[in-house]
Amino acid sequence: MMAGTLLLGVFVVAAAVGGPRLLLSARWVEDAPGWGICAWQALTFAITSAVVLFALTVGAHDLSRHYGVPVLALAVGVAVLVRIGWAIGTTLHRSRRRRLQQLQSLALVGIEHPDGYVVVEHPVSLVYCLPGRPHRVVVTRGALDSLSDHELRVVLAHERAHLRVRHDIAVGLSAALARAFGGVRVFRTAHEQVARLVELQADDAATLAADRRALATALMQVSDSVGHARAMRLTREALPRRRRHGVAVGVAALALVAAPLALVLTPGVGAAGRDCCPAAVARLDVR
Repeated sequence: MMAGTLLLGVFVVAAAVGGPRLLLSARWVEDAPGWGICAWQALTFAITSAVVLFALTVGAHDLSRHYGVPVLALAVGVAVLVRIGWAIGTTLHRSRRRRLQQLQSLALVGIEHPDGYVVVEHPVSLVYCLPGRPHRVVVTRGALDSLSDHELRVVLAHERAHLRVRHDIAVGLSAALARAFGGVRVFRTAHEQVARLVELQADDAATLAADRRALATALMQVSDSVGHARAMRLTREALPRRRRHGVAVGVAALALVAAPLALVLTPGVGAAGRDCCPAAVARLDVR
């Protein structure tokens, strides 16, 4: 049991330090942002489960040796679980409340357009989406005046990609973990990267190779968050998607998520096997 606990501690440190460095330096993360999101989520989930299992296994070991003694490690493990649940619940509640408030405002000032979006009479050029049910894509009058028909189509496709893939869930979950673990850098970095990668994935989903420059031009007019690197990425030709790369990342992500539980169980399984050997030998001797 303690061998597995020690391995869990090593795993947490290695994943928290090495994981972000590896993902931040990997070119494929930007070329395949959907798989990049998967990798960041797998990393944070693996670290979270390893921290909880570490605390619970330390507490269980101490409790088995000192009956009736309050175990701080068990309390820490339970507290981490409670804090994660609280952070997720709070994030979902706040997001839902903000969305309902905006939907109520849109019902008063928005005009439904036949092409499936809501027009708001405002001079600032903005296009954004409200996820959930019912979802909405909002376009201001300023955006309608500043964008060509083609540019508007690709921007709308970008926002609808957010809605279709439910990027709000990925961003909300990463935000909740960053809040739950406060100042821990790996969770803060993961949230920043997931928020960035969902935009890249929506860019890719919205465009064919010939439309990427149009989307870059349009996004620069309707968003203040389009950085130079993202605009330059859109001016390059989209890279072909290689299925084997996606399979490799998916398998690696599953292995990463399963690693903490495997580290806990493997020493126990080995010990159980060793305990069975003397009994088997004894039975052979009797015969």
